[in-house]
Amino acid sequence: EELEELRPKVEALQAEAEAKERARARLEEERNRLKLTNQELEEELRAAQGDDHAMAAAYRRLQQRVAEMDQRHHAQEKEWTYVVKETRRMCEMEVETLKHRSALALETKNREIRRFQLELEQILTAAAQMHSVNQTLVMA
Repeated sequence: EELEELRPKVEALQAEAEAKERARARLEEERNRLKLTNQELEEELRAAQGDDHAMAAAYRRLQQRVAEMDQRHHAQEKEWTYVVKETRRMCEMEVETLKHRSALALETKNREIRRFQLELEQILTAAAQMHSVNQTLVMA
């Protein structure tokens, strides 16, 4: 019963981990788009090579944009990596908790069964004794 109560939590955590993994994939796609943007900027730079001054300014702008994109990408990737790792850790902890609770519940049920078996044996012993006494009384 406790296992069934906790199952939706585990499923929710797993769904959250999957969503975060999809977000990480989207970040990877964004990184690829940024690479394409970088290539386009480099092409613009090559087009501006006719004028040394324009080329130097374009190159500085290109370097700045690439550095900014790279910083954003690394920050986002680091954040999503942490989120995915933390979600997995939480799922693992929840699974361990579920295992522990299940083991405790099973142990409790086993104790109840053993207690019931002992009570049943006592009842059967008492019934056998009563039957023996009745047989003795009937014969006397």
